[in-house]
Amino acid sequence: MDLNVTDGRRRAVLFAASIAQIMIVLDSTIIVVALPEAQLDLGFSESEKQWAISAYAIAFGALLLAGGRIVEQIGVRASFAVGAIGFALASVLGGLADTLWVLLLARVLQGVFAALLGPANLSMVATTFVEPKLRARAFAVFGSTAGAGAALGLLLGGVLTEYLGWRWCLFVNVVFAVICLLMTSSAPGRAKREEGQRPTDVLGLALGSLALFFLVFGVSEVSENDWTHTRVIVPLAASVVCIGLFLLRLMRAKEPIVPPILFKQSLRMIAYTAVALVGFAQMASSLYLSYFLQGTLNMTALATGVSLIPLVVGLVVAAVLSMRILMVRIGPRFTIALGLLVQSAAFTVLIGLRPTWSYSPWILLGVTLLGLGIGLMMAPAVSTATDQVPAGFSGVASSLTNTAQQVGGAIGVAAATSFASMRFETYLAQPNQQVVSPPWPEWAQAYAYGDGFTALAIMYGAAALLLAINACTRPRSTAHITKVEATQRANSAHNYGVQQ
Repeated sequence: MDLNVTDGRRRAVLFAASIAQIMIVLDSTIIVVALPEAQLDLGFSESEKQWAISAYAIAFGALLLAGGRIVEQIGVRASFAVGAIGFALASVLGGLADTLWVLLLARVLQGVFAALLGPANLSMVATTFVEPKLRARAFAVFGSTAGAGAALGLLLGGVLTEYLGWRWCLFVNVVFAVICLLMTSSAPGRAKREEGQRPTDVLGLALGSLALFFLVFGVSEVSENDWTHTRVIVPLAASVVCIGLFLLRLMRAKEPIVPPILFKQSLRMIAYTAVALVGFAQMASSLYLSYFLQGTLNMTALATGVSLIPLVVGLVVAAVLSMRILMVRIGPRFTIALGLLVQSAAFTVLIGLRPTWSYSPWILLGVTLLGLGIGLMMAPAVSTATDQVPAGFSGVASSLTNTAQQVGGAIGVAAATSFASMRFETYLAQPNQQVVSPPWPEWAQAYAYGDGFTALAIMYGAAALLLAINACTRPRSTAHITKVEATQRANSAHNYGVQQ
């Protein structure tokens, strides 16, 4: 069966899922480009501006476990439809906002429906594409869109803000949602399980959601306060307590909200970690690059978005390469390790950021390498995280994957912001008297971003080494399976009922 030619219905599902994933991820960054104009229009302060970003991240992160459970209860297609329609309506509300509070309400509602749409979206791909060759192709496409969403948000945000105004950064989601709904008539419905419907562990769900809420809220506050501030310490401490209670509940509950089977495979845990690292790298690097290109090199929002196109191109190429060739030949561990290594190389190139640089050649090289590295990681990690998951657990497995990316991204923004701010203050206090032009603050900012990229290069290089060592000490695991296993997986597709 050929995904690109003979299976139009599957292709439609994949296209809808990819568009939905782009919509979810780009809304974390598209608002960054729109905010300066929105701030002038609605008249809110600099300190209030951060909440337009945080409101979405907090609601999205906190409710992902609940979203995954709802997918299992009412089915993939119904969840996808509710999530897409709700997200579109929330976007319309935000686009029509005449006060900050209406905009914040819309951003919260976007996060609520994204928490349902995300798990439904990934579960739809995982349960539609079971046969190994089709799965590899599908996740090459889906993984590239999941990884490219942040960069596409900056690009699309620049175009829309430049030509139509900031409100269209929200209205555009209506177009995405309509396309998604028109293409999902063949999506699977509720998964059928022989033992009946799995009961919901309400206490475990509440503890997990509270843990995510306090974690994302705490790290979101770091951009306005340092790590020792009460508004950071208290929610992070509460998150630690809730995580402890959540883990205790998982061990004691008869039907835990997150089935232990999802944590028994070390490879799946590596995949979740890889997704989190992609989220971290995406948001941290996007933050540094967009601030440097706009603030230091004085690029427009549109030019900044265009400058990140090589990242998207590199990501798509690497995603296809990883799923079609590398996963089969060297296995997921080595493939993900290679992605970490390439990202470390990208960060190494960007260590030397200077206000005298132009975009080419070094920023262009760094951005391209970054896209290749993310592409080598994201598609294999998302595919591995949802591979061979029992039918009734597809929703929660997908929600864990989305949670990993969301939490990784939130921590990436917090860590990158606080670290660069700290290094900037240090450099600013020790000016180089020999520097005349550009002014010293621009040099201090560039040096601060360079130090941030140094930390990222060391972090991802070390992670690549550890994962490569792990891969060398165990039998190779690849995307290739035997014909018997392929038949078993194909037969498992019959467990998915398509509800009308």
